[in-house]
Amino acid sequence: MCSVRDEFAVETPRGPTAGVIDRPARATAVVVLGHGAGSGMESPFMAGIAGALADLSLAVARFDFPYIHAGRRAPDPAWM
Repeated sequence: MCSVRDEFAVETPRGPTAGVIDRPARATAVVVLGHGAGSGMESPFMAGIAGALADLSLAVARFDFPYIHAGRRAPDPAWM
């Protein structure tokens, strides 16, 4: 199945980050995936899930949280 991959950048209150949207032909919906604390949007797990969803004609938007995009390992503290 042919898919289009679009990259995007986002400015957040915690700093800049980026993401990708994989859009298969005839996508019927969009699923948004955010990674856990251990790895980013390009991890094998996230890429595998995105590929499996694309095989089901679902577009998938993945993004990195700002701390991952900045190269840090620990999540930012919670806002109060």
